[in-house]
Amino acid sequence: MLEKQFMWCATFAATLLALWVSLAADPSAQNTRGRLKDHPDYAWVEKRFDEVYQEAIAQANPRQRAVFEKEHARWLLEREKLKEDPETYIAYTEQEIRYFAGYYDEP
Repeated sequence: MLEKQFMWCATFAATLLALWVSLAADPSAQNTRGRLKDHPDYAWVEKRFDEVYQEAIAQANPRQRAVFEKEHARWLLEREKLKEDPETYIAYTEQEIRYFAGYYDEP
């Protein structure tokens, strides 16, 4: 029960952080959102990242979970800066997919 509450809180916190970052983003970066969302890999990479992140969190012990959540928050802040460059945004997201999937140790 406690683990489910923690997962819900972590997901809520990550969503809230993403929303806050989005609202605080530079208005000129927000104008390019259409271009990013039109990228052919955008929807797939977003979905895949969500799946891998949720799986990593679900399987992590409390210490690993704390590291993952810290990395996820850092990553969201950094990724927000890349919305003007869809190719880099996609590549950065793919890098995080590899990190959370356990394909390498460092983000």
